[in-house]
Amino acid sequence: MVIDFAMLKDVVQKRVLDVLDHSYLNDILTQPSTENVAEWIWGQLEDVLKTPTYHLYEIALWETPTSFVIYRENKSSAEDGT
Repeated sequence: MVIDFAMLKDVVQKRVLDVLDHSYLNDILTQPSTENVAEWIWGQLEDVLKTPTYHLYEIALWETPTSFVIYRENKSSAEDGT
């Protein structure tokens, strides 16, 4: 196991779900498209989920059962260590 799911659930709950749930997304994001929400979520989680043994690789955000976006780390930045 790379990361304890209870810890991951707690981080996502506090940094993403508690902020977005029952919120007017235009107050949080200028243009709350699915793509921009996924990028915002990435920004909320990337630093806290970065350790010597694991890091955030991708986020999948579903808008409907057939529409989703996948947001992945920038490979060139990951390789450079930045």
